[in-house]
Amino acid sequence: MISRSEFLKILHEAIEAAVKKKTPPIGEQELFEDFGLDSLDRMNVLLELESRIDFELGELDLSVLRTPDLLYAELEKMRV
Repeated sequence: MISRSEFLKILHEAIEAAVKKKTPPIGEQELFEDFGLDSLDRMNVLLELESRIDFELGELDLSVLRTPDLLYAELEKMRV
């Protein structure tokens, strides 16, 4: 399992790749929608994240997993 700090770094890179622009790092408790990610952006982030961590994220729903912290917790559950 990757560390939380490494996950946040990879997530930030995935967000930038998905939205195709530089962004400030997203906070652990920051809502994805407040960060300016619409549903298509969030799907692209998941796809980009999958390729960067080499792990199938399946049908994760970022409308439920609304923060990086919640997403990381779900990823930890999936990897057990």
